Amino acid sequence: MNMVDVLYSLVDVTQRFNQLVFDPFYIRNLNLTSTTMKSFYDRIYSIDSQVLDRICKNILPRIFHQINKLIVEQYSMERVLYTIKYPELYSLTLMDFSEEVLFNYLTSDTILRKLLNEQITCLTIDVKDQPTEPSPDTLSIIFALILSLCKRLITLSFCQLNARSTHCTFDLSSINAKSSTLTTLKINVKTFDDCLYLLDGRFNCLSTLIVDVKIISSTSGTIDNIKKLPKLKHFSLLTYRHIFLYDDLIIPLLQRMINLEELILHLSIIRNNKNYIDGNQLYDDILVFMPRLNKFIFNIYTNVDKSNVGTVFSSNEDIQHSFRRKEYGLIRSYVENYTTENIRNCHIYSLPYEFKSRCHIYSLPYQFKNLLLLNNSFQGGISHTDYAEQFLVDKRCDLPFLLSLLIDYESLILVTNNFTNDATRPTCSKLTDLHQTVTKLPKRSSSSTSYDNTITSIKYHKYMCLLKYLRHENAYKNQRKLVRIMASAVPTTSNSLKAFEWMWQSNPNPWSKSELATWNYYSDIDNLIIEEAFSKKQQRAILDDYYINFNNNIQVSVSDSYKQRPVKRVVRKREGKHLREERFMGLPVASDRSFGGQYGWVSPFVIEVRIDLGLQPDELPSKRPDLIPMLVEKAAQGFIQEGEHIGEQQQAEELASLLREKKNKGMEEVWKRCAYLYSMECFLYKVLNATMRLVGSKEDQQIWRSKVRTLGPFCLLLWDDPFNERVKMDIELYRGANLTPEQIAKYEEMDRKHIEYGSLQAFTSCSRNRKKAENFGNAVFIMQVKFAFIADLSEFSAIRDEEEELIMPGVCFRVLCIRFDDTKKQHLIYLEIKQRWESKDKHVIQTDSNRTLLTDAFYADKPRVRTDRASADPRKRPNDFFLGNTFFSNIANVLCHMKDHIFLGNTENDLARRYLFDRDYADRDYSDRDYADRRQRLKDLFLRNADRDYTYRDYADRDYTDRRQRLNDLFLGNTEDDLARHYVFDRDGQWVEKD
Repeated sequence: MNMVDVLYSLVDVTQRFNQLVFDPFYIRNLNLTSTTMKSFYDRIYSIDSQVLDRICKNILPRIFHQINKLIVEQYSMERVLYTIKYPELYSLTLMDFSEEVLFNYLTSDTILRKLLNEQITCLTIDVKDQPTEPSPDTLSIIFALILSLCKRLITLSFCQLNARSTHCTFDLSSINAKSSTLTTLKINVKTFDDCLYLLDGRFNCLSTLIVDVKIISSTSGTIDNIKKLPKLKHFSLLTYRHIFLYDDLIIPLLQRMINLEELILHLSIIRNNKNYIDGNQLYDDILVFMPRLNKFIFNIYTNVDKSNVGTVFSSNEDIQHSFRRKEYGLIRSYVENYTTENIRNCHIYSLPYEFKSRCHIYSLPYQFKNLLLLNNSFQGGISHTDYAEQFLVDKRCDLPFLLSLLIDYESLILVTNNFTNDATRPTCSKLTDLHQTVTKLPKRSSSSTSYDNTITSIKYHKYMCLLKYLRHENAYKNQRKLVRIMASAVPTTSNSLKAFEWMWQSNPNPWSKSELATWNYYSDIDNLIIEEAFSKKQQRAILDDYYINFNNNIQVSVSDSYKQRPVKRVVRKREGKHLREERFMGLPVASDRSFGGQYGWVSPFVIEVRIDLGLQPDELPSKRPDLIPMLVEKAAQGFIQEGEHIGEQQQAEELASLLREKKNKGMEEVWKRCAYLYSMECFLYKVLNATMRLVGSKEDQQIWRSKVRTLGPFCLLLWDDPFNERVKMDIELYRGANLTPEQIAKYEEMDRKHIEYGSLQAFTSCSRNRKKAENFGNAVFIMQVKFAFIADLSEFSAIRDEEEELIMPGVCFRVLCIRFDDTKKQHLIYLEIKQRWESKDKHVIQTDSNRTLLTDAFYADKPRVRTDRASADPRKRPNDFFLGNTFFSNIANVLCHMKDHIFLGNTENDLARRYLFDRDYADRDYSDRDYADRRQRLKDLFLRNADRDYTYRDYADRDYTDRRQRLNDLFLGNTEDDLARHYVFDRDGQWVEKD
């Protein structure tokens, strides 16, 4: 079900469905389009008016404040945007808009214009497919309008949404398109001149340019193609037409990019009097000018005229040898000589093949896993039956992403055995667009019986595609008739890796017939390895200490082949606590160190990782995508090293392989994969958390620091959650534990010392479901989260019913109270969770019977101990101000022995008006004193300056940048940014400037 179906069908069905649908992690990226695919190039995105009406009236008002990303299409945008405001929206996708409608909205719609102007930082524009090419004038104006409207725009994708998008044309020389904020641009342009215009300085912050150029031919010569481009870090150039001026245009452009870190090229080059492009030429002409390049992806065709007898052409072996440099990684090449034409052809490409585009097909033993469209350069195309069999039979070729196919009808009949051959089913079942060249249809009678029967035989075979075309070439003379037929869609087969799992018999004597068999589950990662081997019809699956023999369904020890146990494959139904108990059990800190060290906000382990990688505090993979491939590779290598250390090599290799699959997919996909790996039952989360819980222990410092290089990169990727931009507030989480009496005593001691706090240095799994946590152990941690960074892992967990939430390392806690549940015989430990305690919260205010020991909480001020305050008498007016104190400050509990006595930052409970200084404010109402907005006009002043009335003074600028200025006023709710900390209030109530 797509998102529209979910919202329309499941909301308000049951409370449980509402919890799932309205989960913030799910609802934050709202896609209000519903795709109806007629063919790969013909799709409809609009949704039914009744469905849209229900969503706008009943659902959007409940979720509007959680939406960060929104996708709308042309016919629903107005309803969606006019229904309600979206205060947290920063990413907008306008899908399948016609150029006229889009232009009208951008020039007249005030709501859309205001949204683009004030909120949107990421914008995607998809122009509707049209019979004729869009007007370059209109599209150029739209492009310029967007740049002028979007004052905060960082990322713009213009007609680059997917492969079927319109290839928009531009004449950028005729428009004034500029932006000082844009860093990433994806765009289709008509000419190479347009590409040069994009790099002429009009986008002075541009670091990533992904451009699809329709025609690369001679330029006007008026645009600079020499000046260096030091700010450009990522560049992608794609063109599908032949290029005749590669040496004159492409090479000079690339040589300007001296700081480039990632380069992607998709080129088809025509050359005369020159050899094929190979690794040596690429290095000498391009790579040597890019010393910082760490990623090079390419797909390059070279077509040369072989009639030139003076040129010595490289062999395929020569081409392969030219890529021996480490900069290239894995590559493939193919040199092809036509016998009937004076053409030589060479194809070179990097692996894995990452271009979702057309590719010539050769007799090569590799899989085209990402290709959407295929053709071949052999005479007769793919019409020969041998070719058809090669590509349609699953055992000979794997094309899991193939959607569109053009094939001869007779070949299709032969290979599929009149559409009954199961060997062709896996490939054919995924097709959505089939073009069949029919050359020998049965003669059509007046009743059209034979012709219609042929059509019917295709239409109702269940594994054929959604939309088919029959093209009759010979019938009716030279006229081609296109017949469109709709067929039933095939239900996709569920992923067996998620549908099944494996168990091993754990009895001491597994072959005993008298003893009842006991079965245990394999760990998640072992199950993945086993099921993957089983699905590929391999004879065995290799684990670290065992291998699985599928012929006999037994587990065999690697060290002793006589040690065997039965195994079985069962439908996945994970209920209970079999493998998952350990994840939700145990102390959230090390067993010998209940307090976990006094840290907060960022774990020292994370800090050490960044130092080891040479990264600044703000250099995170979510902010610098160029770091992601490097971090993924280091994390994968770390898995392997840790696996070798503990004897889990197979698990480690599988973990590394799974992570590397997302290496170039962006931070969101990488983080999802990291969360998935962390949620799996394997050694990874155990070793990682056991290491991080040692942070803060001087005795174990060397141990956890030794793991920074192996576990650190993965820790950083998991910690830098791109979906978790804001802290979660006011939620309650639960975690079970088995505690010793000594450990419980430590928490009871924390309970007695209300201010003392600790920190969670490891990733801590909790559940939103209290009943789940109560199943484990003799104690339950009930965590009242005030504000903290917490990730929802339920989407990735093997058991979603656990409702797993992951508390990030570095979060602080303190014990609120401890109770004992006589019914369940469990200790209930209530914790207060904060991302950090402010420095002012660390100061402890203690009292005895006569005196109050006050430690001033002025930032950057030496602690001043005052023992002469007999503040026990509430009638005495205190002469001390504590800047920035909040409701949680213990001044509230100590000062004057009144819980709600004077502390700054409070609102209606602040009694400053009753006890402050020598002035009587009893007749003034200060019930509303929210100074969160520092620009707010000062409505009251609690000073002894009786001769001045500041009631109507405007204190919009309260930064006191002139430190020589005497501080004559003090503002309630001041924060650490005010320079009040540079002044000390003396005991007589006079202001004295601090040295």
